[in-house]
Amino acid sequence: MTVIIKSTEDKEKIKKTLKNLERKGKLDAFKHCGKVKLKEDPLELQKMMRSEW
Repeated sequence: MTVIIKSTEDKEKIKKTLKNLERKGKLDAFKHCGKVKLKEDPLELQKMMRSEW
């Protein structure tokens, strides 16, 4: 499905439109947004993981 959001629409109308979209899958990715808690700096973690191989 394609949703066209015009630049003249306000935030509330956009949020309402996105909320009313029919979801096809079982995964609700929005509930996981911002949930990852890292103990290290993400860039340092990425460098460490890449240097492993």
